[in-house]
Amino acid sequence: MDDARVSSIVTFLYFHDLAGARAFFENTLNLELAYDTGWAGIWKVGPAAYIGAVDICSASVDTRAKGRVLISLTVEDVSVWHKRLKNAQVEDITKIRCSADSGVRSFFFKGPEGYDFEVQEFMDPEVKKRFCHSKLLS
Repeated sequence: MDDARVSSIVTFLYFHDLAGARAFFENTLNLELAYDTGWAGIWKVGPAAYIGAVDICSASVDTRAKGRVLISLTVEDVSVWHKRLKNAQVEDITKIRCSADSGVRSFFFKGPEGYDFEVQEFMDPEVKKRFCHSKLLS
């Protein structure tokens, strides 16, 4: 059933300040804008993965009750990203930590309007191959 496969994923976040979110995704994270409606934008983060930002006034879901969301961006070298985001003066950036049980080096930070982000690097080369396809997020 090839026509029933999922071909990509978009995680939509809702913002009061869409212009601020756009600047964050394009200038701070340096993501490529894949689609723009004016009231929403979608940025490419991988071969079939995207982050969408929507003006809260145009939301198609009830945004009054926010659930906890963590956007994890998998990269080849977490140290490069840590330096880049520190230089961009991103809010609440943590130190890089290694988690032996998950085999991940990562750090966390706050994005626009308090959304939680993580930048992670898988340490096991075989696992890293599953999640990193060349340098898509550089």
